[in-house]
Amino acid sequence: YTFLKKKTVFAVVPGSLTGVTPLLIGWSAVNNYLLDPQIVFISFFIYMWQIPHFWLLLIKNAEDYKKAGLGTFHQLFSETQVKRILFAWIVATSLTSLLLAYFGFIQSQVLFVILIGLNVFISVSFYTILFRDDHLIKFKKAFISINAFMIIILMMLIIETLFV
Repeated sequence: YTFLKKKTVFAVVPGSLTGVTPLLIGWSAVNNYLLDPQIVFISFFIYMWQIPHFWLLLIKNAEDYKKAGLGTFHQLFSETQVKRILFAWIVATSLTSLLLAYFGFIQSQVLFVILIGLNVFISVSFYTILFRDDHLIKFKKAFISINAFMIIILMMLIIETLFV
């Protein structure tokens, strides 16, 4: 994926596979089955989250990326298009998290209701950050929101495992 960085801002799409590889290795070392639907799903969910997480960093550090000869979103897309792409990926990541219940990670009704609330929060939060505020993407708010979303979900998974 490294060679793609100089060619496209979408290098993160295949590059995020490297981020989920340790999950797959750890799971298969313990369970001897790499294609278990649970680990495939949780890897996919984390993969989905990594992309907007990285794109926010790419947007924030666009000048540094440009100086290094790497692609930036604004070389390819207008500000409105960048916001739409980012929002679509956030919503897709959010909706993917709802499948945590389907795959048995979230079985508690209370945690599922919290998960639904979290989905509403992340969607409304990003809509406000991207489309309601002034023309610039508020990096700090967006970055805190996407990371808080993941931290809360990971805490919910721990709570589900330990206490439910």
